[in-house]
Formats: sequence, structure tokens, C-alpha cells
Amino acid sequence: MARGKRYSDDLRLTIVRMHEVKNMSTEDISDLIGVSKRTIQLILAQYRERHTVEKPVIRDFRGAKRALNRQDINFLLGCLRKRSDMYLAEMQDVLIERRGKLVDKSTILRTLMTEGYSLKKVIVMPYSQR
Repeated sequence: MARGKRYSDDLRLTIVRMHEVKNMSTEDISDLIGVSKRTIQLILAQYRERHTVEKPVIRDFRGAKRALNRQDINFLLGCLRKRSDMYLAEMQDVLIERRGKLVDKSTILRTLMTEGYSLKKVIVMPYSQR
């Protein structure tokens, strides 16, 4: 059923009631509702196992584990509040020294952008004004 059609909890409950209360067979329920016998068997098996027709909520964490936790992010934000002109390489060094976290500069940049920071605009002064 994981790949097939998603049936509502109401329909799943109706299938269970038809089987439990009205003593209908899976074949009779299948003919009446238009759901395959295998799907009805799975719904009934799940009901017997969990005593509910609701599908369990599965949290799907995709991708790699986060390199920086909330404490590390708050540490970085605090460093930026104290000194707003830090370079990414400096932030990387501070994370290694103080927090023991070795992360790439791109990870720091992505984290800061997620937290609402934007890239600084770099103004290149003409050679004559230097």
C-alpha cells in the first residue's frame, strides 16, 4: 500500500466496520467498495496490530545529518553580533577553536543565509583612491 493509492481514514474505518460489525468477507467488501482484496487485508491487519485505522506519521529526514546544531548556529550569530565584519574563514577558525566543529565555508554561508543574513556587497575602489 505504500506505493499505491492513499485511502482516507474514513474509508479505512468503513472497511474495518464492514468486516468486524457486519461480518462481511474481504471479497464482499472488495466487490462493494471497489478496493482490491489485498488492500482490504492490509487495512484489517494494520487495524489488528495498532487498533487504529490512522496511518502512522513518519518523519522523513532526507540528506546528511546537520553539521551545525542550534547551539553552534547561535554561537555563530553571537560572533557576528560582536563583530559584523568577520570573514567566512575567520568564522571557520572560531568554530574549530571554540566549538570543535570542522565545517566547510559553504556550510557556514548556507547556515547564515538560512538565518536571514545576506551576502555583503563588495565595493572595489579604483587603484588611484587606494
